[in-house]
Amino acid sequence: MMQRSWGRPAVVNLTLGGAGAGFYLLGVLLTILERNRFDQAQLVSFQLLAPAIVCFGFFALSLEAGRPSRVLHLLRNILSSWMSIESLAGALFIVATFTDWFYPHFVFKTVAVSAALILIISQGFMVYRAPAVTAWNVPLVPVIFAISGFMTACGLVLLNTLAAPDVTCLPAVISLIVVLLNLAVWLLYLYGYHNADFRRSTEVMRRFGSLMVTVGVGHLLPLVLLLSISLFGDFKNRSIMLPIVHVISGLAMIIGGASQKTAVILKAGYLRGIVLRSIEDEEEVTLLL
Repeated sequence: MMQRSWGRPAVVNLTLGGAGAGFYLLGVLLTILERNRFDQAQLVSFQLLAPAIVCFGFFALSLEAGRPSRVLHLLRNILSSWMSIESLAGALFIVATFTDWFYPHFVFKTVAVSAALILIISQGFMVYRAPAVTAWNVPLVPVIFAISGFMTACGLVLLNTLAAPDVTCLPAVISLIVVLLNLAVWLLYLYGYHNADFRRSTEVMRRFGSLMVTVGVGHLLPLVLLLSISLFGDFKNRSIMLPIVHVISGLAMIIGGASQKTAVILKAGYLRGIVLRSIEDEEEVTLLL
């Protein structure tokens, strides 16, 4: 039996939340390492587009409950609920990033960076701690959601740095590392667990069509393209292929990261057998009464 508490709005929130927070963190890192290589357009994207993406994710989540106003109830269990922690971290991130844009200060940036990290971590644990879902209750799930968020963010970074005049190969190198890590963790998740219930729950993600999207498009395609331009010196020569590779790789990584979270939530969200038996028993008792 498939769980019904988490639907497409939850997938949108998990995808956009991780992508927006990761996009901001990578933007902060790159602006420090690359210094003055980014123009105003790139900085606006890193500092304003990132919280806007997170906002859209939370708006989608509010639709899950039927009324957007119900999202306020998510803040009631800060000490015991990862969902409450995610909501608070997201709210702090949005406020801090917008405030830092209009009134730049080290304190606001520190709060924004901390909130972004907590947001990414809490999303993975929010899924991991969901009760009685076989494919979610394994230790790799928080790692998958964190790295998947950063991979989606790397895709946004590649698209954002497309027109930067003097950008180095650093965004591509970071993207390569993230793609390789994500691929390793994803394959370990799909093939590393031998529990019968887990394998039945994740069987659909090991089918050829699903692997073509998550592994073929989302990992292998950007991996080959980014390695090719790195090995053949396209960054130094500013090759005409460089923007094409950035666009294709960026879009592929976004598709790959989004498809991973979609697959885990919508395709592998089967409840444990013991839960199913309990439900059936309750239905039998109800019928007898």
